[in-house]
Amino acid sequence: ASANQFRIPTYQRGYDWKGDAQVKDLFGDLTESIESKFSNNLFLGTMIFDVGSRDVKDQVEIIDGQQRFTTILIALIAARNFARHILQDVDLAHAIQPSIQSSDPFSDTKCEKLFASETVADVMKVMSQFEWDGAFPDSVEQAGTKVKKPIKRQVARVEPIYKFAFSQIGEYCEGNSKTKFKQLMSQIY
Repeated sequence: ASANQFRIPTYQRGYDWKGDAQVKDLFGDLTESIESKFSNNLFLGTMIFDVGSRDVKDQVEIIDGQQRFTTILIALIAARNFARHILQDVDLAHAIQPSIQSSDPFSDTKCEKLFASETVADVMKVMSQFEWDGAFPDSVEQAGTKVKKPIKRQVARVEPIYKFAFSQIGEYCEGNSKTKFKQLMSQIY
C-alpha cells in the first residue's frame, strides 16, 4: 500500500514486543535470510491494511501486524542513527529517513510514517525526528502548550527494542562495515 502515513487504530492493543523474544527472532530471521544460499526473501507474516475507510487522506490503518510494523520502524530508526553516528555517513542516514518520516518541501511540514499506538506514540514522534540523538526524554511538551507530558512508560516499552536493534545492527555489520549494513538494509526494505 502506498500511503504517507500508517495508523494503528485506537482499538488495537498497545505495543508490547520484547527485545529478548520476538525482536531477537526477527533479527535472526533477517540475518539468516541474507546468508541463505536458497533465497534471500524473508516472509514476515501477513499484514492486513484497511485502505477503504480512511478518515484522513493518505492514511492506511494497520488491522493486523502492528507489532511487526512498529518493530521494523524502530529498527529503521536504529539503522538511521547507526549510519549517522557509527558509519559517519549522513547521506546514508538521510536515505533511510523517508521510510521513517515524510516531509513536504513546500510547506516545511513533517509527518511520521507511523501514527503509533497510544502506548508509544509520543516517544515514537521524538525518535522519528532526524535530529534525534538516541537520548530518551522523560517527558515531551504537549502540542501548542508548555505543559510537559511524562512518557517514562512509553520509553520503557521502546528503549530496550531500540537498543537491541542498534546492537544487532552493530553485530551484523562487524562494527562499521558499510557493505554489510547495506545488505541488512536491503533485506529490511
